[in-house]
Amino acid sequence: MDSGATPTIDSEVQERLTVLLYRNARLGQAVNIVVSLLVAGLGAVSRPGPGIAAWWLVMLAVSLFRIRHARRFEARPTGAGNSAPWRLWYVRSTFVTGLWWVVGACAVMWHNDDPYRLLAGLALAGMVAGAVPVLGADLDAFRAYAVPMLVGVALVNAVESPPLVHAVFAAMSLVFLWGTARSAGILNRALAGALTLEIERGRMLITLEEARAGAESANLAKTQFLATMSHELRTPLTGILGMAELLRQPDVDDRDRYEFATIVLNSGKSLLSLLNEILDLSKIEAGKMEVVLADLYPAPLLDELAMLFRESARRKGVLVNVRWVGALQAGYRSDPIRLRQMLTNLIANAVKFTDRGNISIEGRELHHDGTSAELEFSVADTGVGIPPEDLAKLFQPFSQVDTAHVRASGGTGLGLSIVRRIARLLGGDAGVSSEAGKGSRFWVRIRAVRVSGQAS
Repeated sequence: MDSGATPTIDSEVQERLTVLLYRNARLGQAVNIVVSLLVAGLGAVSRPGPGIAAWWLVMLAVSLFRIRHARRFEARPTGAGNSAPWRLWYVRSTFVTGLWWVVGACAVMWHNDDPYRLLAGLALAGMVAGAVPVLGADLDAFRAYAVPMLVGVALVNAVESPPLVHAVFAAMSLVFLWGTARSAGILNRALAGALTLEIERGRMLITLEEARAGAESANLAKTQFLATMSHELRTPLTGILGMAELLRQPDVDDRDRYEFATIVLNSGKSLLSLLNEILDLSKIEAGKMEVVLADLYPAPLLDELAMLFRESARRKGVLVNVRWVGALQAGYRSDPIRLRQMLTNLIANAVKFTDRGNISIEGRELHHDGTSAELEFSVADTGVGIPPEDLAKLFQPFSQVDTAHVRASGGTGLGLSIVRRIARLLGGDAGVSSEAGKGSRFWVRIRAVRVSGQAS
C-alpha cells in the first residue's frame, strides 16, 4: 500500500465509510432505546422485579454515551485525518451493546411463556434487520452486534429440552443471522464501490482541471514566446538591414563605415545566438542533444571565461573574480563544451544585470566516490537580484522575470531553461538563490570522472 502523503483509494473509502457509520449512529441508538424499553416492558409484565429495570437503565446509559461520542466525531475539524481509532471504538461499543441485548433476552426468554419468548425474539430479530442499513458501512460493526444477539437467542432456545418449537426457533435464529450477514455484506460492497467511483471521479476531475490549466499555461507561454521572439528577431534584422542600407550610400566615410559594419556584426551575433538557443531547446525537447565526453580542466576553463567578460564588466565598473577551489591541475572527464555553454550564459546574465560591485565565478568538487565526482560551478553577482515569487519562473522555457530592468535588457527567456536541461543531461542540476536588490547566485552541478591531479 502506498505510504506517501496522498491517501490510497482504499484508505479514503474506509474513511468515508466510517463517517457514514457515525452519521447513522444517532438514529440507531434512538431505536435501540425505544425497542429495549419495549422488551423491558415485556419482562416487567411477565417477571416483575428490579432486574429488568436495571438492565434497561444500563442500556439507556450505553446508548446515550454512544450518541455523545457520535457528536464528538461529527464535531471534528474538517479533514481531521485518520479515523481508524474512532472506527475501532465504534465496533467495540457495538459489541458491548450486542452482549447486553443477550443479557436482556435471556432474562425475558429463559423458562418463560411462549408469547413473551416469541415477542422478545422478534424484537431482537427486528433490531438485527434494522442494523443492516445502519451498520452496513462496516461489516465488523454489524457482526459485533448481530452475532452475540442471534447466537444468544439460539442458545437460550436450544438448551431448553421441550418442546420442539424451541429448537426450530433456535435454528431460525441462526438462518436469519446468515441471511442478514449476507445482506450487510452486499450493502457494504455496494457502498464501497459507489464511494470508490466517486473518489476516482473526483480525482479524474482534478487531473483534467490540472491538464486544462497546464494546456492553457503552455498556450500562453507559446503566445508570449512568439511575441518575444518576433521582437528579438526583428531587432537585429532591422539593425542589419538599416546599416546595410547606409553602407550603400556613396558618401560614407571610413569612420562611419566601420561603425556601421560593427553594428551589422553585433546584430548578426545576436541573431546567431538567438537561433542557437532555439535550436538547442529543440534538440533537448526531441532528445537529440548529445553529450561528448572529453578532458575537462576546470581551473584554466574558469580563467578563460573570466577573461572573455572582464572587459565588458570593466566598462560598467564591475570587477570579475574567479576561483577554483582545489588543485589547479585537477582533471576530469565530462563535456567541456556544454559546461562552457552553461557558464557563458550565467556569466553573461550576471554582467547584464550588474551595474556595480563584483561578479564571482567559482568552481569546486563537492564530493566524490572513487572515480566519480560531483562538481559545482557558481556565478554570484551584486546586481538587481530577484524577488522570491519570481525564482520559480527563471528555469521555465519562454519565461522571464517581469521587471523594468529585465525588459530593458531584452532576451528570450530560453537561456536558463537550456542551462538546467544541459546540467541534467550531465547528471546534475541547476539552481539559484537570490534576494531582490542584493544580487544572485546561480549554480550548476554536473557528474564527472576524476582522472588526474586529485589530492588523495
